[in-house]
Amino acid sequence: MRRSCGVESRDRRGIALRRGPASQFAAIVRLIARTVAGCSRPVPPMNTPIASLRRTTLGRSVGLAAGFAVALALNALAAAPQPVADELLALPVTVSFEKVTDDDGPYVMTVTNTSAAALTVKVVVHQSVQSHNRPKDVDHPVVTIDAGKSAAYKQLAAHDKAKISAEGFATVEIVVPGSQ
Repeated sequence: MRRSCGVESRDRRGIALRRGPASQFAAIVRLIARTVAGCSRPVPPMNTPIASLRRTTLGRSVGLAAGFAVALALNALAAAPQPVADELLALPVTVSFEKVTDDDGPYVMTVTNTSAAALTVKVVVHQSVQSHNRPKDVDHPVVTIDAGKSAAYKQLAAHDKAKISAEGFATVEIVVPGSQ
């Protein structure tokens, strides 16, 4: 049983519309498509609210899927292991503390160069107890320590944090020991 899907189109009042050769060809193509699909009624035009809703939903779904794909790709890139940069060599110094009772104290830090060449070091001390008229960080002048020699840093308090740095070496952070 074959269903007929009519080739003529009608206006709102039901009056048959005249067609030119191009529109007749399009109508025949639509008729063939509907006949193959076995439809019994004309296919609604694509400018209906339902068709518009379908297009909008499809567009948003594709956009959302693309957004998720980009997010997953960025997460994969962020989670990928990064190449390790060349690690800096350990700073060739030894640090010792001495408790003193004169004007140099309460602690004196001695930094000794253990390398075979002279070493230019910078020491910054982050004070554990801050006075209102002094900065929290004390920048000591840059000092060149010859091989096997030492430099002394005075007037350190318990729990002060010292950062010792030199170009080309990793920074050493050390805490002044507290009283026992």
